[in-house]
Amino acid sequence: GSLPLGNLQIGYLTENYAQRSSVFSWVQVTGDTNITFSSGFICSGATGIVNLTLPTGASIGNYFKATAKTASGFKITQNSGQVIYFGQANSTTGISGYLQNTLNRDNIEIVCATANTEFQVISSIGNFNLI
Repeated sequence: GSLPLGNLQIGYLTENYAQRSSVFSWVQVTGDTNITFSSGFICSGATGIVNLTLPTGASIGNYFKATAKTASGFKITQNSGQVIYFGQANSTTGISGYLQNTLNRDNIEIVCATANTEFQVISSIGNFNLI
């Protein structure tokens, strides 16, 4: 269904859900994919892990989600100069760094915190390896 127009305010957080929900969409992927922002990726690789590659161009606030539908899971790969933060931990900067789920049904949401280079996990369910 659709969400009513308006804002939800909890403490200091105000979110316009009608605006955010109108631009977000989910897609099922079975093979390696370039991440598009305001998208969710339902990863169900038939022959192995699904690699989700961060875009080289990202603005502060761009976000995406990923979920592992099958045991093959997903790995979020980086480009040169990029890093993923998970709380106080961070991946190796550049193409050798990545974040990978460990079990099917793991979920994660990531936002761009510094244009083009720094990405921050803002919510997750499950266990992840940060390399």
